[in-house]
Amino acid sequence: MHWAHPEANDAIEERGTEHVVACGISPSGPIHYGNFREVATADLLNRAIQRSEAESDLIWISDDFDPLRKVYPFLPEDFEEHVGKPLSEVPDPDGCHDFYSRHFEEPFLETLPVLGVEPEVKRASEMYASGGYSDAVATALYRTDEIAAIIEEVTGRQLPKGWRPFNPICEECGRFADPAGDEYHCGHGHTGNLSEARGKLPWRVDWPARWKILGVTVEPFGKDHAASGGSYDTGRRIARQVFGYEPPHPVVYEQIGLKGEGEMSSSAGVAVTPRQLLRVMEPELMRFVIASTRPKKHIELDLGHGLPRLYDEVDRAEEAWRNDDPGVEATAFALSTVNDVDEMDLPFSHAVNAVQVDPDDPLKVLRRTHHSDHGPRVEGRLRRARNWVEDYAPESFLFSVQEETPDVELTGEQKRVLEAVAEAVERGGGGDEVQNAIYETGNSLDMALGDAFAAVYRALLGQDDGPRAGPFVAALDRDFVIKRFRDVAGTSDG
Repeated sequence: MHWAHPEANDAIEERGTEHVVACGISPSGPIHYGNFREVATADLLNRAIQRSEAESDLIWISDDFDPLRKVYPFLPEDFEEHVGKPLSEVPDPDGCHDFYSRHFEEPFLETLPVLGVEPEVKRASEMYASGGYSDAVATALYRTDEIAAIIEEVTGRQLPKGWRPFNPICEECGRFADPAGDEYHCGHGHTGNLSEARGKLPWRVDWPARWKILGVTVEPFGKDHAASGGSYDTGRRIARQVFGYEPPHPVVYEQIGLKGEGEMSSSAGVAVTPRQLLRVMEPELMRFVIASTRPKKHIELDLGHGLPRLYDEVDRAEEAWRNDDPGVEATAFALSTVNDVDEMDLPFSHAVNAVQVDPDDPLKVLRRTHHSDHGPRVEGRLRRARNWVEDYAPESFLFSVQEETPDVELTGEQKRVLEAVAEAVERGGGGDEVQNAIYETGNSLDMALGDAFAAVYRALLGQDDGPRAGPFVAALDRDFVIKRFRDVAGTSDG
């Protein structure tokens, strides 16, 4: 049974049949696919709970009241003056949005419905401004000593003298300041009265307070929060002992890395956003990669050689789902569907061939090979195949059919392979027949199969390798293939 079901069932057993599944992000930089894993995991849990006939709502929280911690590589140097201010009060780097936080939030939130995720959106800045945290702040300040004792005991570190569970904002410069008893001191020489200051709870206190405020019962979060002595360890004790709230059922997930570049991180510049990925990945595939992987397993996204394999995996899972297979892959696909999914028989690798064989009219190629040639899914797959060829495809996937007959040297055996393939095509053979003709002729002539296939690629591409020969040849115009092979083999009548 798929991972989402046990987690959902555990949550129902622990917290009953009414649930709020929460997820969120601090919008300090581009929100990438690694961040999307938390949102997707929350949505999968929400769907799984609902499939279990329990009630569940999904919330996405923007921690836009967090401070800008540094001038990231993607920011201009003059942003130094805004370091320490809330993200919701820092200007937008390009001037197109109201605030810095919205600059990164909006593209992500606009993409979520395309990916089948439509959460209720909460912003920390608005929750604090509207008084949503007022009772929690009052409780935290009243029980400062108890909270400090929990944090020190769980983390093993000593808090500074005069520490308070409140991060005030300096009324002079608008930056977060350090509390010291009843006052605060900011790094720019300003002081003020703590009781009169705007501000927020520190993360280790804010998180459990939020659970109670929003009624959160299930929440996925990264392994950093789940580490021994981490914020979940302190949060669950603060939730129970200070706020009188049972902490949510935790679902810990691993990070997503980009093959050859490391774990995704906006600050490190290793990031690809969901919007960018939609250029080459279908929504169902973006969800399936996460749904088919257990949360605690690291995902390494390979947008080069690995992407055609991922498409093959999701196509097999879709077929199993359509056949009512109760297995893991079919269940993962069921949780990955975005809308009604039209049936389609176009492998991604064939779409890649089609957009290169006939860039102007790849649908003509599909009609020749008897694949689906209409509908939004076909159009979308062809579009993504073209984008992949332009952006990520390794050299081994790229080719260009030579318009003029290339001047290549072939052995007598290789010429006989070309004649055999021409005959197979002339008989109306498709990809399998072409592939078999190459194998059988090569074997009958005691040739190395690499030489047999090289004859095909040299005649068409002027190079020794290329895409899988059978489907590739079948994708080309029949008369063109016959003439080309016989011209190169020297058996043409013309």
